Amino acid sequence: MNSSHSMNIKIVQQKEFKKRFFNFLLICILIIGTGFILYKKRISLFPGFLWAFDIKNVLLYAFIGLALVLAFFMINKKQQLKKIEGFENKMRYYEKFYTRRLWWHVISCASSVIFLQLTFHYIFIYFGLFDLLSMAASYPSRELLQKDLDEKDLIFQ
Repeated sequence: MNSSHSMNIKIVQQKEFKKRFFNFLLICILIIGTGFILYKKRISLFPGFLWAFDIKNVLLYAFIGLALVLAFFMINKKQQLKKIEGFENKMRYYEKFYTRRLWWHVISCASSVIFLQLTFHYIFIYFGLFDLLSMAASYPSRELLQKDLDEKDLIFQ
């Protein structure tokens, strides 16, 4: 994902961001879909973990706590992005930041399915669906890229 900054021209390879987004979205859909099918067929990948059903509330709070920790981590990384000088440096950092953001969605979807498998509690299906819906906010639209990069004069390719 190269970007150019000659004579103040700030080019963003939006197509590359979109390609990356849809690849990660497909991974998340496959994870959630597989988890849902296993749940509906009552197939457990962790049959020896029956104790997990007894501590499902603890797992639920752990899941929420993990989500909060990762959300604060991403907020911190986004604030660091705003402090970076130079468009090239900002783009290099943003590419890593954006990929981390997408990996967070994959981890979140996988966690939902793991907790669903451990507890067979339907609420984790809703968490997984929420993860998919919240991923839409990461779609690399022009508006998102301009806002995240704090740049208004971008050229998109």
